[in-house]
Amino acid sequence: DVSGGPPAELIDRGIINVRLNGDDALVTGRIPSLGALITAHVQPRQPFPYEAVIVMNRIDLDPVIAIAGLQSGFVTGTASLSALARGALSTPADSTVFVNLQDIHADVSSVPIRLASPSRLSWDHGLTIDTLDLAVGKGRLLASGRLAEGGIETARWQTTFKGDLGEVLRIGRPFGVPEQLTASGRVDLTWSSTAG
Repeated sequence: DVSGGPPAELIDRGIINVRLNGDDALVTGRIPSLGALITAHVQPRQPFPYEAVIVMNRIDLDPVIAIAGLQSGFVTGTASLSALARGALSTPADSTVFVNLQDIHADVSSVPIRLASPSRLSWDHGLTIDTLDLAVGKGRLLASGRLAEGGIETARWQTTFKGDLGEVLRIGRPFGVPEQLTASGRVDLTWSSTAG
C-alpha cells in the first residue's frame, strides 16, 4: 500500500515479485489502478544497473495532473503508453527513458484533446520529441525537437498551433488560468528555436 495524498489515491495497491537469479534480479509488478505492468532486470550490486519496461493502459489522467502539482478537477480521460528505462538505481537522474505514447483521449475543461498518431519521446538529460501531433478542440498542435538542461537558449524545437483562443484559455485552467478570463478568435502560433 502507498499512503499520503494523490500518489496513494493513484497507486492504491499493487503486486511486486522479485526473483533472484545469481547476477540478476527479475522484478515484475502490477498496479491495477494504473493498468500498469512493470518488468525490470536489476543487478544486485553497486551501482545497481537496471533496465525496466513499463506498460500503462488507459491510465486516468486527473490524478496524474494532481501529482504533477496542477489543479485537479479540470481533466477527464485516459492515456496509454509503453516505456523503456535504463540506468543505475544509485544515480536515477542519469537514467535514459524512451516512451511510446500510444493514445490520449481526454477533455480539459470540456476541450477535447486527442492524439492523432502515436508519438515517441525520450529523456536523456533533456526531453526529445520525435513528433507530437495533437488534435486540440477545433485546432491542431504539432511539436518536435529537443529541450535540454540548458533551457530555452539551447533548445532545438519546432512547435505550431492553429486553433481557438478561447479553447487555449480553457486548457490553461489546470495551470491556474482564472475561469473569469475568456476570449475568442483564431490563434496561429509558431515557435522555432535552433539553439542560438
